[in-house]
Amino acid sequence: MKLCTERCFVERNNYQAINLGHLERVASILGGVAAMISSVKAGKIKGTLGALFAVELIRRGVTGHCLIGAILDQRVNLREQDRKLDQMLEESGPASDPSATY
Repeated sequence: MKLCTERCFVERNNYQAINLGHLERVASILGGVAAMISSVKAGKIKGTLGALFAVELIRRGVTGHCLIGAILDQRVNLREQDRKLDQMLEESGPASDPSATY
């Protein structure tokens, strides 16, 4: 089980951080409802695609978790970890330095 230090919610027994603000969540829900209403008025294919988009917006607003935002945050964290590792390796010096062993 993964511990989460940020605000979290449980979705299918996995902890996921809430990465949306309150205003963003409200806007997603309202946008999802508007998209659902317009998709009902559209044809079969446009209506189906619009309904799927609307459901995702509503899910995003209710849960407070944006999948795209999570992926982007993960990439930024990996880059930061790589930068820290490079800095640590640079500061430690070469491993074959003979003066370091004596």
